[in-house]
Amino acid sequence: MNFFLKKSINYIIKLNFQNKKDTMEDEFSKKFCADPKKLIYNSIPIENIKNKGIYNGLIDDLVCLVCLNIPIEPIQCSKCDIVLCKNCLEILNISQKNCLSQECQSSNIPLKRLFLKTTKFVKEILEQLIIKCEFCGVEKIEYSKFKNHLKEKCEIYKNLENRREFFIKELIALQKKEEDLKTEIETAKFSKLQVVEKEDSSELIAYIRQSLITNVLGPVEKKNLHNAIVDGNIIVFKGLINDRKYPIFEEISAKSYFWTSIHYAMHYGKWNIIEFCLKYFNEKNLFDNAMKLRSNDNRCPILCMLKSNTLKNEEKKNIFEKLIKEFDIPISNEVRKEIIARNFKDILEKYKK
Repeated sequence: MNFFLKKSINYIIKLNFQNKKDTMEDEFSKKFCADPKKLIYNSIPIENIKNKGIYNGLIDDLVCLVCLNIPIEPIQCSKCDIVLCKNCLEILNISQKNCLSQECQSSNIPLKRLFLKTTKFVKEILEQLIIKCEFCGVEKIEYSKFKNHLKEKCEIYKNLENRREFFIKELIALQKKEEDLKTEIETAKFSKLQVVEKEDSSELIAYIRQSLITNVLGPVEKKNLHNAIVDGNIIVFKGLINDRKYPIFEEISAKSYFWTSIHYAMHYGKWNIIEFCLKYFNEKNLFDNAMKLRSNDNRCPILCMLKSNTLKNEEKKNIFEKLIKEFDIPISNEVRKEIIARNFKDILEKYKK
């Protein structure tokens, strides 16, 4: 498909997703809560405290300094005694803020170490409060029973919670689709720089496995190969391949997982082993097929490196740049998507891949 046509179609689809998302947000807000704070209802507005007149002087000390309401799940600073909602504390944690009181502003103590359970005095005052439910209108609910009222008895609130969970799941799904579209658009942009290889058919993948992979070594010999790769010991590895004639495409993994030396070397980021294997493949005219040799979970050697859970992103980027710079590495659609997702596209531009 023409690149600009594809980009236009994807942009229109993206706008449709955004419009649907905005419409869902508007409808949900109008139908269920005029006040957006109710989407994360963790506190009680002061006006809903029916006996607040009795405790006027004390209620100010019980108000959460973030949402300015009475917490349903209170938590208290052990240094300055201010009270926060449990969820409001999480918001401060995420935003990497210190405690809000002047006394604690200069403190470098982590919030989670400062904020502990409430004191007996605060608990006793809270338990004296009588609350009106702003959802169903029921009055004279004891503070200690209010949370249970919301979860078990208030049908309006329960319906709100169910709809809110559905709403959030829908938004997450839409956001994922948007991200997928962004990746697809980025992939389409870079396809201008180099024609993307057609993905290998299942028949070709099976043929390459059959023609390359061997299974002739015993468990001890396989372990020798694996250990040399994990240790990055190029001298031992070369000796096993060149002197002892271990097959370089021996299946080292469990049978039918199809992991060979190059897959493990990529997975563990052992550049000296990777470089030796790729030069060996070039000398034997096996390079193209070796780079297409897929494991049982459909990972070619490059994908083993890009999807590795043992390497940091910066390590992957360094290895990938060396591969692109020193070898004529094929870039499939799947590899390209992984590269873009990890922000390695500058390397593609640099080497015109």
